Amino acid sequence: MCIVLRGQDGVIEQARRQLEDLVPVWAVLDYTRTKTIERELLLAKISILGPEYFGDQLANKGPDILPATEGLEEGSPAKQHADNTVKAAGSIHPGVDVDYHAPRLSPSEALRQKHQHLAGIELIAKQFGGRLVDVSNDSVIVEMTGKTSRVDAFLKLVRPYGILEAARSGAMVMPRAPIASPWSGMADEDTTGEQLDVLDASLLPPG
Repeated sequence: MCIVLRGQDGVIEQARRQLEDLVPVWAVLDYTRTKTIERELLLAKISILGPEYFGDQLANKGPDILPATEGLEEGSPAKQHADNTVKAAGSIHPGVDVDYHAPRLSPSEALRQKHQHLAGIELIAKQFGGRLVDVSNDSVIVEMTGKTSRVDAFLKLVRPYGILEAARSGAMVMPRAPIASPWSGMADEDTTGEQLDVLDASLLPPG
């Protein structure tokens, strides 16, 4: 288990000792001053419909959940049914703006717009070493692994498209293996070994 703690040295040392006192804990290693490899996994579901429809999509209503009332004859059964449906949606979901209508696009224009958004998201994901793991009619899921700072930067770049969901694993670290070199001053200092020497071997798991 990796725990990220930010604070003064005394607070961190106190937290380390309290963790060591827990019965299920075998050992606690502090990697604050150790060269480590840091990675974080991100799964993000991003809208490809555009920001005009993001609000409705985020509320799980979809862009076409409310019936279109344009072009219907006043007083006709179809017009009355559409008006009643819109009013009912407004009463059930107070946050729905029933008077707002996103720009209506032809099927061909909507399809081209979706593919443009999809291509843009895929390009950004590739620049960060990510990949598309799922594509649906109105959203795409991106998988990305990197440092926490790169994950934050990726989310900032794709936020204009509309982030529907995001799941992050949290930071995972592993100490780097020291590099041995016959040249004087070129070898890495093995600080991890010094930390392991101060540990009580009886606290470590079997094997």
